[in-house]
Amino acid sequence: MGSRRVRNSGLNKLYWVACVFTFVASLMLLPVLLPVILLLLACNGSIYLLIRLKGAIPLPADDVVWQQDRATNLHIVSAVVFLAGQSTVEKLRELVAERLVNFKRENGEKLCPRLTCRIETMYGQYVWLEDANFNIEQHVRLWQGRLPTTTSQLQAIVSEICSQPLPYDKPLWEFILIPTPDLDNSHCFVFRIHHSYADGIALTRLFVNNLFDVPVRDYEPIRFSTKQQLLTWCKAALVGPMTVLTKCLSPADHSEIHGGTLNGKKIVAWSKNFSLATVKEIKNQTKTTVNDVMTSCLSGALRCYLQHHSEQQPQDIWAAVPVDVRADRKSMKFTNKFALVFLRAPVGVEGNVEQLFETKQRMDDIKMSAEPFVAASTVRLLMLLPHFISKPILDLFSFKMSCVLSNVPGPQLTLTIGGNEALGGVFWPPARANIAIMMSIFSYNGHINIGVMADEAIVSEPKEIVANFEKHFNELCETLNITQNKIE
Repeated sequence: MGSRRVRNSGLNKLYWVACVFTFVASLMLLPVLLPVILLLLACNGSIYLLIRLKGAIPLPADDVVWQQDRATNLHIVSAVVFLAGQSTVEKLRELVAERLVNFKRENGEKLCPRLTCRIETMYGQYVWLEDANFNIEQHVRLWQGRLPTTTSQLQAIVSEICSQPLPYDKPLWEFILIPTPDLDNSHCFVFRIHHSYADGIALTRLFVNNLFDVPVRDYEPIRFSTKQQLLTWCKAALVGPMTVLTKCLSPADHSEIHGGTLNGKKIVAWSKNFSLATVKEIKNQTKTTVNDVMTSCLSGALRCYLQHHSEQQPQDIWAAVPVDVRADRKSMKFTNKFALVFLRAPVGVEGNVEQLFETKQRMDDIKMSAEPFVAASTVRLLMLLPHFISKPILDLFSFKMSCVLSNVPGPQLTLTIGGNEALGGVFWPPARANIAIMMSIFSYNGHINIGVMADEAIVSEPKEIVANFEKHFNELCETLNITQNKIE
């Protein structure tokens, strides 16, 4: 144990020496890079002024980065909300129009002006343009196909919906109501929106505070404080060049779930609800976090999947993990404000407890690093460049990844929409380049679940990963001698 501590100490010293060296090297390049950056800023500023004079609004860097869809990987956030009882599409349209589309703040400004805007290009830049022909009926509609009678049939319907692009001649979002009277006399709606409009945290807050009948005003996800941001930005300046260089030189994953050709057809699956109290009991006993527990179980699920579908021993994989970088509550607007960081998911580690501790260590390393702010700054700099230059650079990082993993905490109380109790929900983040697997963790009202979306050409049955997760979670509880709480 002592030798390992000495070895780690030596590696840390070498790391900081390398950080200082690359920082000094970047400072030496600054006289060359700074004029280029200033020129790009001036050019973009002039174009933005012309765009504003035309009555349009340029997309900020955090939003425009998602205007790099591929036909096989659309940058659309997808979610399903499950509700008790029955409802009508007319009622849902009325609620969406009143509480989201037309709702105004106290100062008279629209809560979500983007919802009535479509995205177009002007002077080579992406812009928001008000849709003069906006019609709520085109965005909130009833599922016209056969109604599902089983969860598997419902998942097939959602898969079909999630494989379709959103039409660019209208604002890029939709609600699709699916009656499910044969599934415990319930119904659900599928919500899809292009990632350029907002991220998962902003969307969840929008739903919780505005679409539901009783707003949850104290629902605020944990984020960086202003003091933390200042200290982290200072650290990011020092380690940024080394971090970018390290990520550029990191090898891409090589496994059955990475590197294949996507076909664009997405298949979705979701788990049953697990007791959040049980997850917290695990994290308390192991001195980890809820996110550590769920992420380690997902790593175990992927390990089982690879063991079943490949003759090679599973190796650790890269996962893109969104990290919210908002500073305070006032900055929580309907927009994107997050960074994607690299997590080396411990898929190659054997043993559920060992995987959990390794996950915690790697997540703690990211939390202690300035990687989220380095990633956010890198994206903003790249967005100064023309899209035909920035896209392949960003794809260089994405091509290394095997999956996207997003964790969005929801409110821990019962909510209703139009008088119908919300029973739960599941969502899937989009993926860039050739990433084939999108996974999510969502908690609500005392329970927690996962969602998996996969490209059919790479993972034809994502329900296998879900089943592996449930198996791994149950085994972890047994190993720790924890009795699972029942979901009421």
